[in-house]
Amino acid sequence: MNDQHPKVGRSSSPEAPVSPHLGTMASPSLGALSALLRKSQRLVITSHIQPDGDSIGSSLALAWGLEKLGKQVRILHPDSCPEKYRFLDPHGRIEVVREGAALDLAGADLGVLLDASDPARVGKLKEAFFKAPFPKVCIDHHVSSPRSEFLLHHACPKAAATASLVLQVLDLLQVSLEPAIASALFVGLSTDTGWFRYSNTSARVFREAARFIQAGADAEALFSQIYETFSLARIRLEGVVLERIHSEFGGSFLWSYLDRRTIEAVRVPLVEFDGLIDPLRTIRGGKIMALFYEIQPEVWKVSFRSRGEVDVEAIATRLGGGGHVKAAGCNVKGTLEAVEKVLRQEVAKALGT
Repeated sequence: MNDQHPKVGRSSSPEAPVSPHLGTMASPSLGALSALLRKSQRLVITSHIQPDGDSIGSSLALAWGLEKLGKQVRILHPDSCPEKYRFLDPHGRIEVVREGAALDLAGADLGVLLDASDPARVGKLKEAFFKAPFPKVCIDHHVSSPRSEFLLHHACPKAAATASLVLQVLDLLQVSLEPAIASALFVGLSTDTGWFRYSNTSARVFREAARFIQAGADAEALFSQIYETFSLARIRLEGVVLERIHSEFGGSFLWSYLDRRTIEAVRVPLVEFDGLIDPLRTIRGGKIMALFYEIQPEVWKVSFRSRGEVDVEAIATRLGGGGHVKAAGCNVKGTLEAVEKVLRQEVAKALGT
C-alpha cells in the first residue's frame, strides 16, 4: 500500500479530545461499525459514480486513518476524480476501475461503501463489489431505508456530509487527525455545505471545520484549488449553459442543457461538470433549477437545485434518482424534446400549476 499522504494544509497542531465531539449523531450502529473496522485487516473502500468532494475526501480520509492502525486498504471508484480534487490524491491512491476490467478482490475481509446506500450508485463496480464474499458496511448521510446488502448500514441524514460521519468513526477508533486527513475531510464538509452557505451548515459543522483547521487544513488554499483553477474550456462551457437558460412558469423553473455535440466540441470531461448549475441558483424568482446534459446518446443526466421552497428530491425520486430537498439528480432517457416534456410535467406537479 502507498502510505504517502499529500502535504496539503498547515503544520499539525495538538488534537482535541476524542469523546466530546461525538455528540447526538453517534449511535450504537456507529459504534458497532467502528468495532468491525478495527477488527478487519484488509478493506476495500468505494463510493458513488461521478465522485464529488465528499466522496473523494471521505474515501481518502478513512483509508489513511485505517492505515494508521496498520490496516491494508484499497480505494476503488467507478469514475475518475474531477481535476479540481486531484490535488488531494497526488499519489493515485484511488483506483479507477475500467469498464469490463477484471477485478481481484480476493483476500479482502470488509467492504465499505461511502456517501451512497443504493448498490446501483457504484455503477460498474456493483457486481464485483457486492458479489464478493466479504461483508459490506455503509456510511452515508442521505435519507435511506436499511439495505439487506450491508451487514451494518449507518445512514444519518442529520449529518451535513459523509465526511462528518467518517470523522466520528476516526474519533471512535482514536485516530488522531493529521494535515492530509484533516484537509480531505474539510473538502468533504465544505463542498457538501456549499462552502458553509447551505442550510445544513450548523454550529456543529463549524466546530468540525475548526477541528480540521486546527489539525492543519488550510481553508484558503483548499478553496483556491477547488474553485479557482478551472480550465478555459470549462469556463467557456459555463458560458454555453448561461446562453441556453430557459425560464418557465413565470420564472419559477429555470433550466439549461448540454447536448452531446456541444460536449464533444468543447472536450470537457463529464467529471468537470460539477458546479455548472450553480449560476442558475442566483437568478431571482427561481424555485426549481435544472441542468441536463447528454452523457450517452439520448441518455441525460439531470441535476436539480432549489432554495427549499420545493422538494427536488421528490422529483428526482419519481424519475428514478435521489438526493436532497435542495439538490438532487437522476437520469432520463429520450430525445431533448422528450426530456424537456418529462421535466416540465414533473415541475408543474411540484409547483402545483
